[in-house]
Amino acid sequence: MTDYFAVLGMPRRPWLDPEALREKFHALVAVHHPDVSPSGSVVDFSLLNSAYQTLHDPHARLRHLLILETDDVAHKPQPSPEITSLFTRIFALQQTIAAFLDREAKARGPLAHALLSGEKIVLIESLRDEMDRLQFAQTERFAELRAIDAAWPAQKPFARLHALMADLGFLKKWIDGLQAAVAKIEL
Repeated sequence: MTDYFAVLGMPRRPWLDPEALREKFHALVAVHHPDVSPSGSVVDFSLLNSAYQTLHDPHARLRHLLILETDDVAHKPQPSPEITSLFTRIFALQQTIAAFLDREAKARGPLAHALLSGEKIVLIESLRDEMDRLQFAQTERFAELRAIDAAWPAQKPFARLHALMADLGFLKKWIDGLQAAVAKIEL
């Protein structure tokens, strides 16, 4: 497996400063982009892109780090109890969104749409409140990653990193899904 940390010349750590990562990527792109160095580059430009996309996403970066450090690709991490408790609430909200969008699609005429406007406002507010909670949980996980990173490599709590990876994966999926729902509802 290709070590994306090595490709970008970044340390193999659970947390990377997003700005430092972006600067390193742009510096490498400036040297190795096919338009700049079409035949003389020894670095595969698509590999640089893949490395950046992986290391830029905290969930993907943790997965990559854990595979490199533990060689454990079969491990199926379980999310924390806090994240598990959100499943039901997120599912119910997704069902409410789907039902509203269905009613809105079936609404005919301005009056029918106007009658849905109050529900629409409440639903958008609920979506944003839930996204705020999810983003707060995500921020907490990032803070924990930075704390783990501060003790790295003297301490390598792989089990906790597996759990954080699972949490971040669910949180990102839910945040992205709720943002898409807000965009659909606001149209």
